[in-house]
Amino acid sequence: MKKIHGRHKRLKGLSRTKRHGFYLNNIKRHKRPKTFHTEQSANAAAEKLGLKQGSYTLVPAKKNKKLMIKVIEQK
Repeated sequence: MKKIHGRHKRLKGLSRTKRHGFYLNNIKRHKRPKTFHTEQSANAAAEKLGLKQGSYTLVPAKKNKKLMIKVIEQK
């Protein structure tokens, strides 16, 4: 569980000696896309998701170090 900084505890009026996990549990976070190190692993994951070979492309993510699956929209 992530620690809360002391100034946030003072701001919210929480105890300084406890972790307050309940405070962090209900925060909704943005879900990040899944990234892959190699093309083989990205293609295997796309096949596992049920995507066909021409229905997606591999897009570089994180400064060209990882790959991300992007689904091509069908018109």
